Order: sequence, then C-alpha cells, then structure tokens
Amino acid sequence: MLLFFAVSFTARAQSGTNEADSLRSYELAEIVVGAEEVEAVPPMTMQKVSLASLVREDAVSVSEVARLIPSAFVQTNSRGETLVYIRNAGERQLALFFDGALVNVPWDNRVDLSLIPVGIVGGMTVAKGVPSVLYGANVIGGAVNMTSRSLGRSGRLAEATGMVGSHGFRQGMATFLLSKGRFSYAGSVGYATRKAVALPDGVDLPYSQSDPDSRTNTDRDLFTLFSRGSLRFENDAEIGLSLLHVDGKKGVAPESHLNPEVDRVRFWRYPTWRNTMLIFNGAMGLGEGGRLRGAVWGSRFLQTIEQFTSDAYDRISDREEDEDATFGSRIIYRRLLGEGALSLSLNALTSTHRQRDAAFDDAGRLDLGPRLVYRQNIYSFGSEYDIRFGERFDLVVGASLDGIATPRTGDKPPRAPTFDYGVTSGVVYTLSQRLSLKASAGRKVRFPTLRELFGAALRRFLVNPNLKPESSFLGETGLVLHSEKVAGEAIVFLNRTFDTIDQRRTADGRRQRINLDGSRVYGIELVGTTTLVPRWTLQGHATWMRTRAFVDDGPDRPLVEKPEWLSTLTLTYNAPWGLSLTAQSVYTGRAYALDEDNTLEPLPTSLVLNGRLAYRLFLPRRKIFAEFFVRAENVTDEASLPQLGLPGPGREIRGGVSISL
Repeated sequence: MLLFFAVSFTARAQSGTNEADSLRSYELAEIVVGAEEVEAVPPMTMQKVSLASLVREDAVSVSEVARLIPSAFVQTNSRGETLVYIRNAGERQLALFFDGALVNVPWDNRVDLSLIPVGIVGGMTVAKGVPSVLYGANVIGGAVNMTSRSLGRSGRLAEATGMVGSHGFRQGMATFLLSKGRFSYAGSVGYATRKAVALPDGVDLPYSQSDPDSRTNTDRDLFTLFSRGSLRFENDAEIGLSLLHVDGKKGVAPESHLNPEVDRVRFWRYPTWRNTMLIFNGAMGLGEGGRLRGAVWGSRFLQTIEQFTSDAYDRISDREEDEDATFGSRIIYRRLLGEGALSLSLNALTSTHRQRDAAFDDAGRLDLGPRLVYRQNIYSFGSEYDIRFGERFDLVVGASLDGIATPRTGDKPPRAPTFDYGVTSGVVYTLSQRLSLKASAGRKVRFPTLRELFGAALRRFLVNPNLKPESSFLGETGLVLHSEKVAGEAIVFLNRTFDTIDQRRTADGRRQRINLDGSRVYGIELVGTTTLVPRWTLQGHATWMRTRAFVDDGPDRPLVEKPEWLSTLTLTYNAPWGLSLTAQSVYTGRAYALDEDNTLEPLPTSLVLNGRLAYRLFLPRRKIFAEFFVRAENVTDEASLPQLGLPGPGREIRGGVSISL
C-alpha cells in the first residue's frame, strides 16, 4: 500500500501526459458534439478514461469499467440497478451523457449502467468537484461524458469480437468505422447473455440462496444497435446524427439477509428494459470570435417490473409497467470578450412518465390499476467567463439559474415550480511547466425526482411528496504534475450538503425518503500513472473519505453504504513480441449499512484481484490485426459486500478473440 500511495501522489491516471490531456485543457465539445475542440473551463477535476483502458477491461457494460474512474464506487442495489457514486455523492447527483445527450432517465435521474453497452464507447471524460454551470441542473455529484467510437483519420475499420466465460456467459459484437473526406460513420451491433453471476466464498446468505456457486436470479440478456453519421463543412461547421437502441432483460438478486416470511423482499425480474435514443448535434461559427454548438435529442424508455411471491419465481404477485418519453436540448455559445471568453448555456428537457401497476390474486386474476401520467420540465440558464492573467493565472467565474416544474403529478397533489441558483469559481496558478496549483468553490442544487416524490415501488415505499431540494457547497484544491513519463494529482475536497435526501424504515416495514438536516463529505484523492520503466505502465488511484449525516432528532452518523477508502491499482506489461499482462487490485474500505431496525451495521472491507493475459498478432499482407485474451475477475474469490444481503460477484473467467481489418 505504501508503494501505491507513493506512485499515486506523483502520477495522474487515465490522462496521458501530452498537452491535450493535461488538466488545464478540457474537451468541452465532449458534452455536446464530439472530441475535436479544446477549450478552457473552471479548474474542476477532469479525468479521462481512454479507449485503450476500456478495451483492456473486456467488459460488456459500462458498469464493469466504472471502477477505472478515480473515487468511483460501483454498487448494484436491491432493484438490480448498477450505479456509480463519485466521491461518495448521492445516487441521483451524477449526470451521464452520451454524444451530448443526457442518458439519465429523468423520472429517477439515474440509469442502470449494467444495461449500457461499453462496446460503443470511444472514451469517457469525468468532471468532479465544483460542477461547471454549463452542465445544467442536478450535477452535484459530477458528470460523466461518453463519446461514441470514431476514426481519427481517413480510412475504414471492421472489427468483430467474441467472448465466452463461466456461468453461461456469451458475447459477440461487430463494429464498422469509416472516415472519408468530410463524412464519418460508425455502426455496431452486439448481443450478450449470461445465466448467472458467480457467488463468492464466505458470504452469509441464509435466505433465498440455494445454489452454492451461482447467485440467485442474476441472468441477463442484452442486445445493442448503434449507428452514427457526421458531416463536416468548409466553414468548420459540422452536424451529426446518432441512433442508440438497447434491448435487455434480467433478473434481480434478492436481499438474502432478509427472511421473506417476515420482511419485504424484492423477488423481481425485468422482462422488458428497452431504451432508444436519437441524438442530433452540431457546431458552427457565429459572428467574429464566436462559436455555437449543441445537441437535441429524444428518447423512449420502456421498463416492466414483475414481483414474484418467492425465490422460485413461478408466480407473479405484482407488475409495474413504465414508459418514459424525454426531449432535451443543450446549447452552448462561446465568444471572445475582452481578454477572456464568455460562455452562455441553455439546458432544457421535458419528460413524461406513464406508469400502470397491476396486482394478481391467489387465483392468478389480474387487477389493473389506473394509468398514471407524470410530467416534469427541467431547465438551466448558465453563464461563465474565463480569463488568463499574464502567463501564470487562469480565472473562471460563473452563475446559473436552475428550475423545475411538474405540470402533471399522477394522482398525487400538485407541486409549485421550484427555482434555485448555482455559482462556480476557480483559479489555476502555473508554478512551472510541469507543476500547477488549482482551487475552486461553488454551489449547486439537486431537485428531488418524481420517483422520490411519488414512487411506491410496488408498495415497498411510503411516498413523501414534501421532499425539499438538496443544495451543496463544494470546494477543492489540488496540486497537478504532468511530465513526459510521470503525471498525477493530489486533491483535497469538501462537499457540504443541506437537506440531504435519505431513507428510513417505517413501522410497517416499508421505506420512506426523508430530508436529513444535511451531510458532509471530505477527503483526499490521489491519482497517477507512470511509465518510468520501458514497456511497464503503473496507474492507479486512492481516495480516503469521511462522511457524516446530520440527523434532526439524533447524533450525526456515517452516510450509509459509503466506503471510507477506495483504490484501484493496475500494472500492465507489453512485451515486444505481442504478449501483454495486466494485474489489477480493487480495494474497498469500511462502510456502514442500516438494518431493519434503523441501526448501523458495519460492512466488511474487500480486496479484489483481477488478471488479464493477451497475445496480439498482426498479418501485414492481409492487414489483419487479432488479439486473443483471457481474463480472470476476482481471482481469490473474495467476498465483497457493498450492501447487506447483496454481495459482489465471485470468481469469473472470460476468454475471447478480437479481429480487426
């Protein structure tokens, strides 16, 4: 561990070491149109996950690569949704974008990452700390910008990948990329399936778990179709159109620490999980020294939840049918003004959620409930000004007005529109060509989602339509090092949130969302990469955090399911004859969970070890590149427990081949 911290303090992971990857540059276009433009933004923490890093994970979904993000905690909850939390932020405080469009389903302001295919992603940029006002509303916990794959120069590429693995895992994907003149195209189709997730040794699951090797009800099928075309014009304008269709179904692992004869246990399956997005984006010069870029999108999300009476999954008791239609836009105009540049942004979306619950009696008769309609309009107007003083100082200030209106609230009481403000400020001081000091501070708000306000989750939750928005004051300061072979950063951060939305257990066994007095998270993040030894790359990150929840009628306590330590260390060796070896460790520190009596219970720490062996072969005459690989996840079959009754996966083996021509 001492070696890890030494490396992390003097290095920076995922960023590379060239000027375009340094922290003083930020591919703002990734938010809206692509990755071609580079502009300055507030000195918040910006970190990249490259395509090469994504490929080495041999992953199917984004949930499997999220651990590459420094300070990221990945957790699969009792609904079967795999979510990521950055710096122990709340589960609905993070925004995910793909080709400029918001992927989050606004009804709940989150998305299940286990059903977002990683094969279509060409790279990720992660914004943390003080959020830029250009991101819009509800980004207290940061933003993850995913861009689709594309070719960097003229040519074409056809690629096919196939994998097989333990517990019935199968995956295949075909991708075609083209760049010719001013036109570019990317398309892919893929399918992945598994029968179950491996069950690790040493976990205590007294209920709803009969198989010693496979986790109950964790099968999954996932089909993906993606297509994108873009066109550049002579005046440096461009337009692009993306279509993403994901169709999946899966089971949900039950909370196996609970006795289903006494407690409410989710015996859930998702027979339908379907998301279709159409994204139009573009950029153009507008006036002298000005540039306009933006994205407009529409999405349709369908989901069916079936609640069964037992872990036999042979009789349905309840069913929920959800449909979400969302239309959104993100427009940013940037113009040189005086010695600096002024950016203006408009983020707006309208989303309609339709839901129908049904109940089945003992004879299997269906009782359909009413079809309820909910609608929300979310918008944010923002402005930022950045300027450089001399050769050493970069300063940014910004402000925004965020708002939400809920014109339709199903059968629940109406709510008045809500408005709030956001501010951001930051400075970067360049100490030398290799060393910079940065600091930033700001405030942002997160509105409660319609699901938090009105969702009963098949009678599992008691609704609370009086929830208040969360507001956070955020700050960080960091030291950044970037050189030819070593790069890194050390960051101290603080997040003080008021009216934090949390949960409690009610007397009848249900849960209810409530506002706490507030919460606080502070910590230190160390991130780095080094290539001091030829052909060897060492990269990693470690974060220590202390979390406190302030409760009105009692003493403060740790935030539930928020680890004190998070770290990942990856060592890669690339041999000259095509062989490559990767060893990885993922450490999760102490956290606490609330049991059925609202009592804190400690969760165990875990150290998960992963390994990868690959051989690359190039046939120059046929211009064929092939890679054969095998990967072992959780080599020691370590029992990790992100939350009570829901352990992480045990040992799993995957192998496959990727062919490009």
